[in-house]
Amino acid sequence: MNNLKNFLKNKYTKIGVLAAAVILIICILSFAVPSGNNAEFRSPIPTETEAFLGRWQCDRAGLTVSWTPDDDFTVSVVWSSSAWENTEWRYHCTYDAENCTLVSLPDGTRTEYAHNEDGELASSALVYSDGTASFLLNRDGYLIWQDNKEYAGKGMRFERLP
Repeated sequence: MNNLKNFLKNKYTKIGVLAAAVILIICILSFAVPSGNNAEFRSPIPTETEAFLGRWQCDRAGLTVSWTPDDDFTVSVVWSSSAWENTEWRYHCTYDAENCTLVSLPDGTRTEYAHNEDGELASSALVYSDGTASFLLNRDGYLIWQDNKEYAGKGMRFERLP
């Protein structure tokens, strides 16, 4: 123990120990805090909304709900009308805690896509960019899409995919 006390009395030793501690703290923080151009600082996802996240299916329509770095949700509905054509509705949503729903901003888009025989995109056409919708979970666990512009989701019940 006396050797340790004598060792720590040396001012160069104290500086070295202090420098090592600072380096250790910097290393720990570099792993704990995001950095760089792609760093995402965001609030945690509200617990009650986790049930919405993921992939859902209803017949030939697939629906994906994801949490974005902007602290909101992106909902994409892709509905195939044939092997070469499909339509995508895309919404940016916030969570309405009072009604337990995801509610879109008034910037929802509908885009029609056509693919060639090789599966490559042949054309796309934006149909509109002012759509609104809401999404809710019914008591049976199905996700319900309420499209307020065309009522495209009327009667559809999306089942969660594994």
